[in-house]
Amino acid sequence: MTSLKLDKVMEDIGVTEKIILFRRHIHLLAETVHSMRIRHSQTRIFGSQIEGSTTRAMWSDTDRLGCSTKLIAISKSYSGHALKGYLLLLAIEGEMSLPQCCSLQVVKLNHDGKIVPFTAENMDFCMKENIGDAYILDQKSRVLFSNNFLLNIALSTSEKATRSEVEKHGPAVTLYCDADAVYAIHCLSMPDDCKVFFTKLNQSGHWPKLETKIKANKCGVYLVAPGHISHTFNFDPVRSLVIMHVGYARDYLNSQWRMSTNMTERLLMFDLNIVHMKTYILTKMIRKELLKPIVGDRLSTFHMKTTLLFTVGTYPEDIWTKANLVQCVHYCLITLRRFLKRRVCPHYTVSSVNLFNDKLRLHEYQQIIDALSVIINSPLKCIETLRMDHIGERLLVSMSGSSNLLQFRRSYWFDNLSQIITSMVRTFLHMPVNRVCGFNETHQELKASLHFLAKNIKTSIQNGSDYCEELGYILKYIYNTLASMNASKRIAMKRPIDKDVIKMYEMSLSPMHITNYLKYASMLVCTHQYTRAEALLQHVESLISPDMIHISINRPDGIRKGIQAKTAHFAGLSSPTDILMRYVSKMLVDVVFNTEEIYCVPSHLAFEMYRNGMEEECNVRERYKPFEIWMKDVAVEVRAEPFLHYLQYLSSKDVFAKQLALIKLIDYCSIEFFRNPGHFETTLNLVGHIFEWEKRIPDAWNIYRISVQLVPQNNAAYWHLFRLLGDFIYGK
Repeated sequence: MTSLKLDKVMEDIGVTEKIILFRRHIHLLAETVHSMRIRHSQTRIFGSQIEGSTTRAMWSDTDRLGCSTKLIAISKSYSGHALKGYLLLLAIEGEMSLPQCCSLQVVKLNHDGKIVPFTAENMDFCMKENIGDAYILDQKSRVLFSNNFLLNIALSTSEKATRSEVEKHGPAVTLYCDADAVYAIHCLSMPDDCKVFFTKLNQSGHWPKLETKIKANKCGVYLVAPGHISHTFNFDPVRSLVIMHVGYARDYLNSQWRMSTNMTERLLMFDLNIVHMKTYILTKMIRKELLKPIVGDRLSTFHMKTTLLFTVGTYPEDIWTKANLVQCVHYCLITLRRFLKRRVCPHYTVSSVNLFNDKLRLHEYQQIIDALSVIINSPLKCIETLRMDHIGERLLVSMSGSSNLLQFRRSYWFDNLSQIITSMVRTFLHMPVNRVCGFNETHQELKASLHFLAKNIKTSIQNGSDYCEELGYILKYIYNTLASMNASKRIAMKRPIDKDVIKMYEMSLSPMHITNYLKYASMLVCTHQYTRAEALLQHVESLISPDMIHISINRPDGIRKGIQAKTAHFAGLSSPTDILMRYVSKMLVDVVFNTEEIYCVPSHLAFEMYRNGMEEECNVRERYKPFEIWMKDVAVEVRAEPFLHYLQYLSSKDVFAKQLALIKLIDYCSIEFFRNPGHFETTLNLVGHIFEWEKRIPDAWNIYRISVQLVPQNNAAYWHLFRLLGDFIYGK
């Protein structure tokens, strides 16, 4: 009975099959789009987000792996497709290799198709020039590829993309607070150390499934830098000793590549059922709240995942039921305690690896064993103490039999589901924006990149992609951005907008792309095509319904309130695509113009481009690093509905229609400030401009002053106040 109540609590916090599949769908889609962005590159996403093994309170980050499709590694036993046109590396393992590591010898294909390794005797001039940088010459005179070279390229590329300093954590590059990027080389065939996994899979058992085994056998591995393995000093309080761990020579360390079977591990996680996933999430919570205070993150989530995989493969299939959830957690903790007693945590997919090495200290094993023993002896009491997602509190309320429980659970479930789905949809909506903004590119480079992405998306749709609807949505966003960039350039050069630009604008339009309509109308206003703009805006207004959710894709506070229980009518939708596209249709996304589109923005609104020009605001903005990276490329971002009314005012020649648009804009300010406060300062600045247009200068001054009072940083209202003050002083 208790396990069933705990199972319901896990569903309340969003651990359901539908939500897990939806998380996976969004991140697999993101993986697909990211892989289309850069020529000869591939992106993989790993970790809790794509597995679905997370909750709102866990704040799990996103781990990305990038690799070149032209630089590949093979093992000696490789017998796959032809290798012409690739830069080849041969994975070699030896007695001197670090655990879970190999070296990569540079090789070439001979005219007869045989692999010829490069050595000191046959290396070319370019290799000689780059010894110590891209290449290493080992004691056997073999030319090896350096992991440090790849990491330095990754750092340089990331700093160029974000235009800010990035952090290096082991083999990963931290771009901002919630995204780690690892740069790797794909090895097409399994090294010997990874083949033991497939020997184990050939044994009879209920898990993994046969299709998972077949897929895993084709994955290969990714080779990454092993991270920091250098001299370290630790104090052992039990023995009162300072212990020095001697590291390795630089060239030797740079020649080592760690074998990562993360694609196989991802397949295994996708093969788990819902009870497995709930068990795993509960053990992660136990680690974070009850074990982390003892040893920090040195007992990691990966240890808990490995424990789960061994437990699932060891225990009978019939125990993994909702009615046995507490006992399933109990079994996993017993497995972990057994590993700790042996001081060996084997890797599930790589042989001869102890995951406790260089992690736990000698005296800490018994401390964790003692803590685990207490938890194992009373697992239910332990779960009742968990604070994350209020698991313990919810379980106690559930067991109390309160009469208000059903209403409370239903209300929370709708709210939680809505927040999770909205967050995932925001990830989807950010995909094309992230391509347009956040890269240090010239106008021509950005255009070429967008055309390249559009071409790849069209090809994928024609080939019957699993994400045709989603990619079609992104494609229309790209068309609109390209049209706006081309129009902006022609306006700057005082040239008329040609038919090709108009055609691209019209290709970008659909009822789900209200922002595309508004950017098209903005261009028409800027080119004085008021009649066409007015008709277009009238159609746009008919597309906006009262149940739409206003969101900002980029701002850190972009999704806060006003979206409670909006998913109730989505319950009948079956596929993740249905849920995603239905939800997108109910979202009113802010209108974003990048710096290359600025001439398609009304001149008054263009002041927003300089809203973050105050030097003293730097310390305030530093708290929002991802937001700052984005702001460097965004010229203007404005709420869709007030922008609609503003454009209606500018485009109409009828006095009554102008006043109606102004009334709607003022009503929006009065009502929406408390529900959708995002970009409220920009909305007020639009009202101020209309007051200026009507010669109501005191009213305009007051509006700008209120705007500054409400939003003291990053506000273009300062410029409008300075301008009005100058006009007053100089008598304009």
